[in-house]
Amino acid sequence: KKLEDYTILPLLPNQPLADPQVSSGGDKVLFTRSKINFDKDCYESNIWQLTLGGADPFQFTSGSGRDSNPRWSPDGRHVLFL
Repeated sequence: KKLEDYTILPLLPNQPLADPQVSSGGDKVLFTRSKINFDKDCYESNIWQLTLGGADPFQFTSGSGRDSNPRWSPDGRHVLFL
């Protein structure tokens, strides 16, 4: 099959997602969601978390910064990010 043959449903429509990081247990994914702040003429990004087979993704960080590069600790209990 070609890529065009697959239907891809966006997790969060019209919002770029990047840098997915799967936990060591394989049950959670961290990712970065970016959006444009037109008032400040800049990009803002936050870290989001998705539990596979569970609830909808939720925003892990907040604010108007540029959070990025989420990483799980080796035991999967902590998250590091820039």
